[in-house]
Amino acid sequence: MALYCARSMGLEILIDSDELIGVPLEVYIPDISLVLEMKERGSYLQKKQDAKAHMLKVRGITYITVDRTNDIAKFADEVVHIFRRKNVFFGCNASDLEENARHMMRILSSYL
Repeated sequence: MALYCARSMGLEILIDSDELIGVPLEVYIPDISLVLEMKERGSYLQKKQDAKAHMLKVRGITYITVDRTNDIAKFADEVVHIFRRKNVFFGCNASDLEENARHMMRILSSYL
């Protein structure tokens, strides 16, 4: 979600990049020091996310996992709130946000 809006604001977005901590990060936005990933289920996958969270925290980067949901409006709203906490406000309208939420869900789901 918000990928289109973030790019339209000039924010760099790296997808599936492993250059920061040596393991792939689903969505990394260096301009606002933010990593977004879908929340994993299962103890091994959760431990992997916990390790990522620790490595990123040491580097001063916010790591946020987003719950899986089929509710596009809920997902869009959650991601918009995440960006607002980083003082990024979108000028996109609601339909743009929902379309971009669908796009982001497809991208994030393809890694799982």
